[in-house]
Amino acid sequence: MTQRPGHRSHPGAAGRRAWRARAHHLLHVAREALGRHRWLLLERLRARLARAATRRRGPIIRTLLRLRLKTNCAGLTLHGLDLRGINLRGVSLRGADLTGATLDGANLRADLSGAVLRHATVYDLDLGVAHPGLDLRGARLRRVHRSDHHRPVTVCLQDSDLSGENLQGVNLRGASLRGANLSRADLRGAILEAADLGGRANLHGANLAGARLRAANLHRADLTEADLRGADLRDANLGGADLRLANLTEADLGGAIRDAQDG
Repeated sequence: MTQRPGHRSHPGAAGRRAWRARAHHLLHVAREALGRHRWLLLERLRARLARAATRRRGPIIRTLLRLRLKTNCAGLTLHGLDLRGINLRGVSLRGADLTGATLDGANLRADLSGAVLRHATVYDLDLGVAHPGLDLRGARLRRVHRSDHHRPVTVCLQDSDLSGENLQGVNLRGASLRGANLSRADLRGAILEAADLGGRANLHGANLAGARLRAANLHRADLTEADLRGADLRDANLGGADLRLANLTEADLGGAIRDAQDG
């Protein structure tokens, strides 16, 4: 290229222009990333503030509830609050955020319509008398039992953690257990007819011997090492289910959808 008379070349100018262009590009990428993840950052900040607020007012709320001086907790954020041992009969927790809270079965006599119980831990839950329509989505359930084995379970157990629980003979006909963790659970003789166990429900190592799973949805469920001896799986959806090392001795698979991984 012919250099114009009197024009001095600056070898560093091109490098500076390239650096500025790169800096502008990185800034643009950062702004786009922040825009995409802004909701996540705000959600984390909101959760942190909620936990801090609960720590400050949690003991006060517990005392008021214990003394029956407060019965309306509708819509409150009660992250991580320990409500065990408190009689909540007649208390409204409608729409309350109980993420990470700790409750016992007696607490569930409260009005929990629309309450968020994700990652909450519930002890001594009686599935036989649980309020119809109770949403235990994402909750950890420990020492689960049933006083009425004939009454069907009508609570939402989607994404709940029932790992290792004794659910022998439980009536879960038509129950919503999508994505639930039932690994190593004792489900011998359980009634799971037409139950929804899809969404990668975890049944790894579960004892399902003699369980009634007719027309159950087990699509993409993890049934590795599960004991399915003598189980009734007629018309069940086993599409995409992982059955590696599962024991299917004498199981009835008549009419079942089977593109499962049998290993």
